[in-house]
Parts: sequence; structure tokens; C-alpha cells
Amino acid sequence: MIKWVLSHLGEMGLMLAAIPIILSLGALAFAACQYIVLRRSEVIQKRFENYHQLIDWLVSGRIIGNIKLDNQMACVYELRNFKTYKNISIRILEGLKVNWSQIPADPRLLNEIDLTLMALKK
Repeated sequence: MIKWVLSHLGEMGLMLAAIPIILSLGALAFAACQYIVLRRSEVIQKRFENYHQLIDWLVSGRIIGNIKLDNQMACVYELRNFKTYKNISIRILEGLKVNWSQIPADPRLLNEIDLTLMALKK
């Protein structure tokens, strides 16, 4: 055994030198994974907030009257980008269409709702 160790000193030195490098790469990989997980959760939270702000503008803007028709149309159109919330967006838009059809609503807004519903149902 001692003879083997003495004959392979160079290789053992390389192995010992590689250990800190491997450990630092492992720590770097762990930190990168943690960063990605944290960043992904921040992006999910921001999309959640944006979606709910959009719904708020769309729905309460109609009642309060502080949002213009074109803004509401843009909100309806923008809902197409939130595929995660597709099912609830369809139900919300269908409900709004029924409610807004009963009161005098601009046909452009109702048409935009129809176009967005078609896009979401694909």
C-alpha cells in the first residue's frame, strides 16, 4: 500500500487539488438553483398581482366610471396573455358579457370579449 501511494503521489496531489474546485462548483450550483427558484416565485407572484389588477380595472372600472372604454378593451385583450388563469378568465368574461349585455354596453367591448373568449378557448 505504501509503495502504491509513493508511486502515485502526483495523481493524489491532483485529486486533492480537485476537491476544493469541485466543492466550490457545488456551492455555486446550489446558489444558482436557489436564485432561480426565488426568481421564479417572484415572477409568479408578480404575474398574480398583474392579473388581479387587470381584473380589478376591468370590473370595478365599469362601476366607478373612472376607466375608459378603450382601457377596458385593452384589459380584455390582455387577459389572453395569462394562460395560467385561462379557465377563470373564461368564466369571468362570460359573466361580464351576460351582465353588460343587459345594460347598454358598447358593442366594441362585447365584441372584444367574444374575441378573447375565442382565443382562450382554443
